[in-house]
Amino acid sequence: MLNVKSKNKFKGIGLLIFIVLFFYIAGFYYNKHNACKLINNLHFATAIPIGINKSKGMKNLKCKLYYNNKIYIIESTYFDDEPLLGNKYFIAFNKRDFNSFIVFTKCPVPESINENKNGWSKLPIEEYQIIVKEYFNKMTSQGVYRYFPSCN
Repeated sequence: MLNVKSKNKFKGIGLLIFIVLFFYIAGFYYNKHNACKLINNLHFATAIPIGINKSKGMKNLKCKLYYNNKIYIIESTYFDDEPLLGNKYFIAFNKRDFNSFIVFTKCPVPESINENKNGWSKLPIEEYQIIVKEYFNKMTSQGVYRYFPSCN
């Protein structure tokens, strides 16, 4: 028979496991929610990373975003390779919300691309557009993400 101390210990361990699983699943849901927000009003511009912060549990960048003849200092996530500070990359953002950004570090901006002050609705390089499409497909309909509600 289990004594009272053992029962309380099992309850405590069970509660801890529940809390960890809850936050783990909530993290996946949050990632899909952000990807869906971006997909609904997806727009692209260029950004230059000026600082890297890995202390928030996600990989975050401080960037200079060039859009509509203005320079914005934003904080953005990145999921692939660590970007080089000072290099220019394509960035995806929600044109209507302007709070979610993703820097595509596998999509550096070549010197042959002229700056577009209004950004792009689609990336000017087809190979990069494929990378972006694969990223959003992965974040919205593959793996554990397929079990969450769709982006509609």
